[in-house]
Amino acid sequence: YGTGRLPQGAPPWTERVPVERAERDLPVFAGTGRDPGAHRGGIHRTARRCKYPFGIHRRYENGRAQTAFAGNFMPLLDEDTEFAQKWNALCDAHLSVGIRDPIKAYEYMNKFYVEEGNKRVSVMKYYEAMSIPGSVTRIVPRRSEDKENKIYYEFLDFYDLTGVNYLWFSQLGRFRAMDQAVNSRPGQPWSKEDRRDFQTAYYNFEDAFHRCGGARLPITVGDALLKFVGVYPYETIRDKTGREMAAELE
Repeated sequence: YGTGRLPQGAPPWTERVPVERAERDLPVFAGTGRDPGAHRGGIHRTARRCKYPFGIHRRYENGRAQTAFAGNFMPLLDEDTEFAQKWNALCDAHLSVGIRDPIKAYEYMNKFYVEEGNKRVSVMKYYEAMSIPGSVTRIVPRRSEDKENKIYYEFLDFYDLTGVNYLWFSQLGRFRAMDQAVNSRPGQPWSKEDRRDFQTAYYNFEDAFHRCGGARLPITVGDALLKFVGVYPYETIRDKTGREMAAELE
């Protein structure tokens, strides 16, 4: 996600809140390179700054080096440029020791804006990695009657219970419905095992969703997964592979 700047008409903010560091194992994301704090208006609150990976399969648009990357975030510049040399060096580092330095980004309305680390995300997307470590500052808008705003606040409640930041819905009430569908103790915090099992199930389902052409549908992966667990109980699908789920989707 992200366009290099926050959207026009974004709700004003009022204050920054100290952030805490936390280790997360979540998805690789999208970015921009522009500090959302530069947006005029004031800050409602900047929530936790977490050190965690982001889902690479989210749409990724860079904000600073717009001529250096294609729409899928692959490099455009010639092989003899300094940019290409740095990109190739990152590829070598990824294959030999791995990319371990966290990128730096902001999250606003579940869209990620990269301040530092555009090349690292590009390389990880090229190798089809599932995640990349990152240090993220969450910027929370004021509450409003806007539908997306309400969905976002439902997401924040869900995140507090689960630590999951890669799930999104297009309609109200679905974060709570998902918790009820997969959590043996709805409304209670998820254990590490719960989070690990759901992450595996989600990414396997995401693979199945895209295999079956789900990207053409006007719904999110989360919307589809919630429907899926309504037909096939979560306990019966959480250990299935993407191919197995795709066969059932077809």
